[in-house]
Amino acid sequence: MGLIGCGGRGTGAAAQALQADPNVILYAMGDVFEDRLEEAYSALLKIAGDKIKVENKNKFIGFDAYLKVIESGVDVVLLTTPPAFRPDHLTAAVNAGKHVFCEKPVAVDAPGVHKVLAAAKIAKEKTSPWYLDSVLGMTIPIGPYMVVFWMEPLEISEPLPLSVMEGKLGTRNANQIGPI
Repeated sequence: MGLIGCGGRGTGAAAQALQADPNVILYAMGDVFEDRLEEAYSALLKIAGDKIKVENKNKFIGFDAYLKVIESGVDVVLLTTPPAFRPDHLTAAVNAGKHVFCEKPVAVDAPGVHKVLAAAKIAKEKTSPWYLDSVLGMTIPIGPYMVVFWMEPLEISEPLPLSVMEGKLGTRNANQIGPI
């Protein structure tokens, strides 16, 4: 896997991913700041030792580091940069056919959300197994949640919560209690 964004959240997400499956290794890392990348690398070595296979040639620094991680030969990328960058990073990863774990929020403004929706549509067309079809449309892993993107307008004649609770939009698989 490749890590794009080596701050505290990126380091934590990579550590969790490395512990999730015995076959996962970290192969490439990218960040704008070299000190952040090296701190994350050192921390991950302590946590996952032999699962860290990042050679110096696969440590990428700069605003184009995300492209280099995507092009490094990884199967999966973790997008943990600040959210203003995520729409472009997600688009590049999906266009390259990579599996993606994207932290939330996915965007900070309407143009960014439109880019994410366009990337989700491309991902759906590629039928990658990490992008699941559902009754509601496209789903994509975002942080610890599965977020549903409606690709077509829904016609709802009653309040949405009631429609969801009664199963009129499909099977409900999870509930959110409290603020989103």
